[in-house]
Amino acid sequence: MKFDETHIAIRRRSALEIFDLSAHVLRKHLGPFLLLLLIGAAPWMVINYLLIGWMIHPTEETEITTADKAAYWWCMLMLVISEAQFATAFITKYLGDATFIGRPSIRTTVKSVLNSTYDLFVVHFIVRCLLFLLMAALMLLLESSEARVFAYAFLVPAILFVAILVRAIRPFANEMILLEKTRLGGNSEGRVGYSERSRTLHGHSDVFVRSVYISSITPAIFIVFCGLTWTFKTCLGFQGELAWLNQALLIPGAMWLTAGVVAVIRFLTYIDARIYQEGWDVELKIRAEAIKLKEKLFV
Repeated sequence: MKFDETHIAIRRRSALEIFDLSAHVLRKHLGPFLLLLLIGAAPWMVINYLLIGWMIHPTEETEITTADKAAYWWCMLMLVISEAQFATAFITKYLGDATFIGRPSIRTTVKSVLNSTYDLFVVHFIVRCLLFLLMAALMLLLESSEARVFAYAFLVPAILFVAILVRAIRPFANEMILLEKTRLGGNSEGRVGYSERSRTLHGHSDVFVRSVYISSITPAIFIVFCGLTWTFKTCLGFQGELAWLNQALLIPGAMWLTAGVVAVIRFLTYIDARIYQEGWDVELKIRAEAIKLKEKLFV
């Protein structure tokens, strides 16, 4: 690994430059990006369908109305937003390695993420409320209409709001755990723990501002993918008995593709934050020169 020969230039960038660079990164790593997104998102797509898929299936007594479809899309959107950061951990790890070695192995990436399952689970399911939101979503399966309305209109949105607020203030959980190898309780080598590192990395207001930038462009990205899925649906002819596939696969697919792109933008924003707050670009140059000097001394 050569710290002064990175595949993504380590320098300070504006928000627009980050958005532009994310498009280039996606073009270069499109195959691994789609595969890792599928690995991360597929289990959640199944879970979400089991939770709310009944909303788009008519019964003998009732038919699916536009209001039913809107409720399904709203619930699916809330679920995907809450699960997105956990599901895109594979993409984050891949991009971190790709910065230095170009084309990391998919198998190595998946194995590395799985080795950090405990820390990812605690941070996302407990600290970032994913477990509580899924428990609230289970209320949608109850027969009581009052419980469903309470979960749909109040409980799930309230928990999601808290989760989004936490993510906006401290967005780089995956990057700290997977790339910096930060652990929840520190370790025996004296490295800082997750909480202390999080306060240091997210201590500047610029991080929150960048989170707002990302949030502002996310709907536009989603609209683009919705247009693509609509074209795809038209070409395949998902009509009549196959119309439910549009609700079950294509629209959630557009949401997950949007989540994947946001993960790329967040990773590039993380690099920018480290440069701005910690002088990471200078640190890498110093480490590269130290390695070269060590090699000359021991030739």
